[in-house]
Amino acid sequence: MDSYSALVPMNCYLNQQYVSVRGDIAIKSGLLPIDASTSDQPCDDFGLHPSLSNIHSLYNDGDASFIANVGPLIKTMDKYEFEAGSKPQPMALFAHNTQTQITQTVFAQDASAGGVLGRIGDSINNREGSDVFDAYSISGTPKVLEGAPSVSKPADVLSGSGVADFIPKAGTFEANIEALSENVVTSIYGETFSVSMTNAIYRTRLLDEVIGNVTLDEDSCFTNAGTDLADQFEQVARIIKSRDGLQAKRDAFYVSIGGFDTHSDN
Repeated sequence: MDSYSALVPMNCYLNQQYVSVRGDIAIKSGLLPIDASTSDQPCDDFGLHPSLSNIHSLYNDGDASFIANVGPLIKTMDKYEFEAGSKPQPMALFAHNTQTQITQTVFAQDASAGGVLGRIGDSINNREGSDVFDAYSISGTPKVLEGAPSVSKPADVLSGSGVADFIPKAGTFEANIEALSENVVTSIYGETFSVSMTNAIYRTRLLDEVIGNVTLDEDSCFTNAGTDLADQFEQVARIIKSRDGLQAKRDAFYVSIGGFDTHSDN
């Protein structure tokens, strides 16, 4: 997402920079007002893109927030400091895959850091003294949901069409896999794999039982959109509706949309 087209700084020096750099494509009218006067941001006012009226309402109702000034740098620097190498820099600064992971950890100086939502989940579980945090991805296995190794539960992975299950041929061996996984082994690697596999099978069954047949009262906003992102949000809504059956207390969800590279543009 182009953050400066979503949340535009207003009435401060950053707006002057924004208008200067963006030129003809700068958004100068129709912005939805965001009051940031109680934050420590350099601007007291921001403007939300005119098409994001629903998010604007959520923000005003206290159900959404914005995290600004988040990026992959270890320390702020200008072009000359970067070229001189006078300040620490994250690894592979211009590699999309690496920077995506670093953005999802918000800890650029440590490539092995867990994801920011996973770490928040670990903190919540530690504070509550029990596992009350669950994470769901509707788009693969993102770094952002990873917590501490051997501490955090792995995120449940669904697809835009629902619960992701074994393919039919593999499903016939499900009972055999569970039987093999019941044996405790001396290898930490083998035991970790067995526990992960058993947990994946259990969670898949649970999710399928609880949300497999859940329908939404108002699903036309998803189905009429006809996009992959809308399908992902539909699954999020189904999980939220099933929170009692899942005994949910604190959940995090991950969806994604890609295709913003402009390498082929001339």
